[in-house]
Amino acid sequence: MSSPMDYHTLFVTSLVSRILAVIVLSGLAFANRTLLGLRWFSLALLLWVVRTAIEMLRGQAPLAVTIPLCTYGANAIASFVYLAMFLGFRWFLLRTGPRGRLVPALVLVSMTLYPSEIFFGLWTRYPVGTLPALIAGFASVHLLLTRARQPFVVVARVTAFFFALFLVFTGYRTVVLTHNIAARGLRVGAWPDPQILVTMLVLMILDFCFVASFIWFYVVETQFALRQQTRTDGLTGALNGRALEVEAEREMARCRRNGGALSLIVLDIDYFKQLNDARGHDAGDVALRSLVCLLHEELRLHDLVARTGGEEFLILLPETSLAAARVLAARIRLRIEQSSFGYDDGLPICITASLGLAELAAGGNDTWLALRRRGDAAMYAAKRLGRNRVVEQTEASPVLLFDPGER
Repeated sequence: MSSPMDYHTLFVTSLVSRILAVIVLSGLAFANRTLLGLRWFSLALLLWVVRTAIEMLRGQAPLAVTIPLCTYGANAIASFVYLAMFLGFRWFLLRTGPRGRLVPALVLVSMTLYPSEIFFGLWTRYPVGTLPALIAGFASVHLLLTRARQPFVVVARVTAFFFALFLVFTGYRTVVLTHNIAARGLRVGAWPDPQILVTMLVLMILDFCFVASFIWFYVVETQFALRQQTRTDGLTGALNGRALEVEAEREMARCRRNGGALSLIVLDIDYFKQLNDARGHDAGDVALRSLVCLLHEELRLHDLVARTGGEEFLILLPETSLAAARVLAARIRLRIEQSSFGYDDGLPICITASLGLAELAAGGNDTWLALRRRGDAAMYAAKRLGRNRVVEQTEASPVLLFDPGER
């Protein structure tokens, strides 16, 4: 009487399910070519299919074929499977490709140990064979638990849990296989070991969990991109006015609760219309995008930049006093004045900007509208005073903080 669960049945089931997963994920990757992480996940699943097909040769082909192909070949492919998964997670969480070399180097170096059974015996095959996958697995768990950014925190933690289970059952299966080989000297599939079959079934279930997590990463990324489209300016990538207003109200409420400071910089590019008229709107677009990149370089991660008009930007500075905002505004003004941005016609684009400062008033009665009005008044005062200036607006009158003519 045959067992209801055997190696062949498990491999066939695994192969069919993985082929379906490859089709689905490859279709998503092809339709969303900018999501490089999805390509890494698709590659991992494709390699998974190849490895499963090779594993099915156990007991079906001569040992001269199965030993090098199913042992060394399958182990090598498995190593690249988990390395591709690691690189996919890295792209989604850090937005970087395979720049870090430590994990790939460890995986490749550990793969050189595959022929160890020639020197130390057959029992070393499975501990050494699983070593590269375990390295990539531990690296993935560490990455998922320590480097997850919003909005990937939940999916990263759930995936880390799947990976932890995978590492536990892979380690257990390796111990059982090593013990059986050392005790019986037989290859996998030559004896009906229920423990091996159960661990294979559990690992198959975890495979489905990994596929689900890949799709979950894709869904979270897509939803986040859609939310960002409604919050950001399409040309520069800065927040739009409505999004900044929502964030400003939140920051103002937090300042009132905690007694912190909040400052605002209103920045307007000088003579922007003349730039558009003289060199075309494409040159103006280059100036706007380059300016936003420059601002992000000068600001902290929690500072907010929004484009609220053609050439007007608001910079919201949480936990920043007016004195600290003065220093920052002076640095930004100087950086803009000294910068030049490349353009297709070979001539650099040079701009200056007028900046107005305002601070959230103490007492809890100040509003976003009033704060912005004071910042606008300071910026317009900088325009009237000659442009390329930093002006602070108080309730009484604007205060000129910088005059280029004084240099």
